[in-house]
Amino acid sequence: MATGWKYYKKESSKFRLRILLSAVLLAFLFLVFIMGKGYLDSKRPSDYWNPAMPENLLEAKVAWVSDGDTVICNLVSKDSLIPGSDMKIELNESNEFTLRLIGLDAPESVHPDEEKNTEEGKAASAFVREKLQGKKVYLEFDNQIKDKYGRYLAYVWIEGELFNKRILEEGHGELLIIPPNDKYEEILEMAYEDRKGA
Repeated sequence: MATGWKYYKKESSKFRLRILLSAVLLAFLFLVFIMGKGYLDSKRPSDYWNPAMPENLLEAKVAWVSDGDTVICNLVSKDSLIPGSDMKIELNESNEFTLRLIGLDAPESVHPDEEKNTEEGKAASAFVREKLQGKKVYLEFDNQIKDKYGRYLAYVWIEGELFNKRILEEGHGELLIIPPNDKYEEILEMAYEDRKGA
């Protein structure tokens, strides 16, 4: 019996030691991750999180805001060729096209099922309408230009600001990165993490 008790105590001590070592290792890895992220952030250019608007973008005017992540645009540019591609913007009979903002998903506000529409969705729509409707914007496209619904996918720049980022900063949408459209993934993630009211 004494031998069995000694064996039990020995195994129990080994188990506790393994748990302790695992906890120390996890704490160490977490610390390395946090410090590494801070180190990487410190090595980025000072304007990394506030990128400058690229040149050679497509000019458009926001005719109507459908909801917090979708707008209807008119083309301002004389040429409908999308910069950096061989595709042209196809306009409907009203000379308009539908644009879905990349990197975010706003709450519902215009769903046919009224029960799916939310106060947050209405607030997001109102925010985007106030900032964009009737204004000239510049569109930057990523790798995938249209989605399965035929909507164009773009980053919207207004007055030199990446508006997709602004929506997330203001707390009017959830982060939604869908590769291959991930050019500003880190910047949008940071905006979402630091959003107001979070």
